[in-house]
Amino acid sequence: MPMQPMEGSAPRSNQSGKWISALGWVLTAGALASALIGFSDLANLTLLAIAGVVFMPIGLLLVTNGRILSKLTSLEKSTRPTDEPRRLEK
Repeated sequence: MPMQPMEGSAPRSNQSGKWISALGWVLTAGALASALIGFSDLANLTLLAIAGVVFMPIGLLLVTNGRILSKLTSLEKSTRPTDEPRRLEK
């Protein structure tokens, strides 16, 4: 038996997806800035450059995760059964 979503859970999940995506963009921008600063003086800022390169894909994965969560929430919202039966067109 599939789990039924709680009433009012869709808007909250949609907002969660937007927040996760925004957090991913902030992390990606910070990682890009740290990578650029680290590569400007690679001899002294090697760890900053490595951290930027490591955290950039993680931020992009967070963006993707948030987008997928938002899309799945809107898909769930649009496929809920209505009270009226659908008429079949012939």
